[in-house]
Amino acid sequence: MVKVFDWLREKGVKKILSIIVIDSTEPSHSDGAIEAALGITPSKMFGIETWDWKKLDINCDVISRCAPNVKEVSLYSSGNNAVLMGWSSGSGLLNKYKFPLLEKVNLIYQEGLEDESKLSSYVDEFRRRVKSLPNTVGKPVTVQAGPDKKEKSFMEGFQQGNSAIKPAERQHKWLDSSDNFRKILHGIDDEATEVRPVKIAIIDNGVDAALSILNGKIANGASFFPNKNINTGNDMDHYYPYYVASNTLNHGSLVATLVCKMCPKVKLYICRLDEKMSRMGESRYLTMESATEAVKWATGQGVDVICMS
Repeated sequence: MVKVFDWLREKGVKKILSIIVIDSTEPSHSDGAIEAALGITPSKMFGIETWDWKKLDINCDVISRCAPNVKEVSLYSSGNNAVLMGWSSGSGLLNKYKFPLLEKVNLIYQEGLEDESKLSSYVDEFRRRVKSLPNTVGKPVTVQAGPDKKEKSFMEGFQQGNSAIKPAERQHKWLDSSDNFRKILHGIDDEATEVRPVKIAIIDNGVDAALSILNGKIANGASFFPNKNINTGNDMDHYYPYYVASNTLNHGSLVATLVCKMCPKVKLYICRLDEKMSRMGESRYLTMESATEAVKWATGQGVDVICMS
């Protein structure tokens, strides 16, 4: 990981406004590895304002050292109250010298050993303590808290080995011919032919970005699938990522793969729609409201084609 951020520095990158890193697999990166990658000296730091490092029970000091001017922090909790107390203590988020500009905290917690009532009391106390102290510019800190549902976890990595695209399902003469044609077109020099990529929006349930056929194809993406605020039941403005398909639905990955087979010179714009449970609780469906917002976003990106299937 150090090589990645050193490469960015070599390319002249001075500022990263928002950092999102999936670090949920074991072993996760150590505190020292994170600090070595992001830097803890002014000459190496990136001026991060939004922190979303998806590591369970991360040390607050790592955040403050790597991003001393951070404004928004997302924390991922295992449900351990000792960690919640540390985060919400005077040595943690409440330390105005460590977090002078902090404006917002998103707490995403997993169900651990405690029952729902006990865990809820821990989360409520965390919210109360963090909201009790304003930052150095006099603004109160906003706190959102919501559960991490394991079936569509915020902490999940790319769905390697769990794709909807199975080798046995790829055998089709027409698709094979199109795939061969795609490979021929892919080798043509774009500058010589003055062919620009076709911009296609995939409005679905997200994609598995680890699929090899999608390498270099995803130009941008947006999620319209928010988590729920545990206290109000309303949507949070913290969203499930667009680049990870859910465990039960991989339709978006299938659609994106077929699009790349048919149109090799393509740039994909991925939209992940909001999912709701049916009234009987037997299945999920994608909401019309999120689809409307996704279409607006896609047209704003200047796409040539919008794919909804």
